[in-house]
Amino acid sequence: MSNTKKIRLTRSIILNREHAEEGSVHEVPRHVAQQLIGTDFAVEHVEEGEEPEPAPTSVTRMEHPTNADPAPRRIAGAKAKVKES
Repeated sequence: MSNTKKIRLTRSIILNREHAEEGSVHEVPRHVAQQLIGTDFAVEHVEEGEEPEPAPTSVTRMEHPTNADPAPRRIAGAKAKVKES
């Protein structure tokens, strides 16, 4: 896996301190490419005949707790202390 990625800009931006036109193709560091793609400023550029890189996969699984907290119960307050005179 390379450290760079080709992107095609979807809008004009400043890239590497220079004006970059919408539709232009650039090879940038992978983290910059992911940030631009994530904010809809760019899309991954794939040359004709090439296949896009597979997206990273991750699985998030939530399980119901088997040892949950006990159900809430009402606790009676302490009896009022009244001083008898």
